[in-house]
Amino acid sequence: MNTHHKNDDVRSWFLRLLMRRSCTSQEARKRLREREVDDGTAETLIVEAQEMGFLDDAAYARLFAESHTSWGDKRIDYELGHRGVSDEDIQEGLEEIPDEDLDDGGDEDDD
Repeated sequence: MNTHHKNDDVRSWFLRLLMRRSCTSQEARKRLREREVDDGTAETLIVEAQEMGFLDDAAYARLFAESHTSWGDKRIDYELGHRGVSDEDIQEGLEEIPDEDLDDGGDEDDD
């Protein structure tokens, strides 16, 4: 298979992946590495997906924070950081949630 067709196949797979499941840029890079996609092609695909709106760490942080309010801001901050979301995007996501909606981060485990 020539390189052009191989890249088209990888691109198609990658865009299907992003349409099925939201993920961070870091998680997307990891998935591309697992597929043994070279770094240059991977970065091109990441940028393309960001430009198309399929990959948006700020939006991911907002949605994640909104759906995990029972975790509290510290646990949300930790988890998003672990997933490769920038501090700026994390803070932006947390700012979208009224303080009264955020739990104090007790021992509940609401995955």
